[in-house]
Amino acid sequence: MARSIPSLGHVGTLEGWVELQRASMVAEPWAWVFYGSFVLVAVFVVVNLFVAVVLSNLDQARRELAEESAEPTIADVLTNVRELRIQAAQDRRQRTFDSSHRRRRYFRSL
Repeated sequence: MARSIPSLGHVGTLEGWVELQRASMVAEPWAWVFYGSFVLVAVFVVVNLFVAVVLSNLDQARRELAEESAEPTIADVLTNVRELRIQAAQDRRQRTFDSSHRRRRYFRSL
């Protein structure tokens, strides 16, 4: 068992598995069935993990992009309109105060 774990690692990573297969085929001619099926399953699992990670990252990026570029709601628009109205009213009061203050100074200077 202790010697088989590194062998399975070699086969699963596709690193040096051909040499292991050749060596075991001397003792057991049907060993290619084990190696072939193990390689197919291992590669299938690794590819599925890779695809899962990529799709997960793409989904997260899509959600973040949707949050950043989300259109404002009606409540947001109404809040902005109210703030603009308040600011416009304050600006009108300030202009009225400035013009009446200028008129007073002008008439005092006469």
